[in-house]
Amino acid sequence: MNIAAGISIAQCPRCSRSVGPWMERRITHICASCNAPLIRFRASRKLRLYRIFPIADLIRITGLLVSIAAILCAVALPGGVRAAVFMVAAALLAFGAADIIQETFAMRARRRRNDLVIGGPKAQRWRAVLRLAAGLTCLMLSVVGFMIWASVTTEM
Repeated sequence: MNIAAGISIAQCPRCSRSVGPWMERRITHICASCNAPLIRFRASRKLRLYRIFPIADLIRITGLLVSIAAILCAVALPGGVRAAVFMVAAALLAFGAADIIQETFAMRARRRRNDLVIGGPKAQRWRAVLRLAAGLTCLMLSVVGFMIWASVTTEM
């Protein structure tokens, strides 16, 4: 989603509603509709045009790149299994953190507020609970992965 400088009617990539007034100096913002944490990057050097991304999606992209690097490291290097275990644990940590961050902010947006005229986006509660459970599972698996990596790399 693109946003021009000084225009506060940019749309959120998550809910397609207005993100609300964005302060010019701040790089991060929380959507006024769905409470999703957003970050902006400069899209053009000549124009004051910015690109908006949800922070959870950037964390997932980073985890994907680390997963690809882990596979390549395990295949290409003779002792790459140790590094691959560490990278997979780091990727699981990134995926779990992204799910937990996204659903925590989404649950905050779904809370009942008495002063709102129009309610927030409608979403199923079971979907949020499943995503939180998946995030917590990824975090636990990453801890197990780090413990396996520590036991493999430590000389006793």
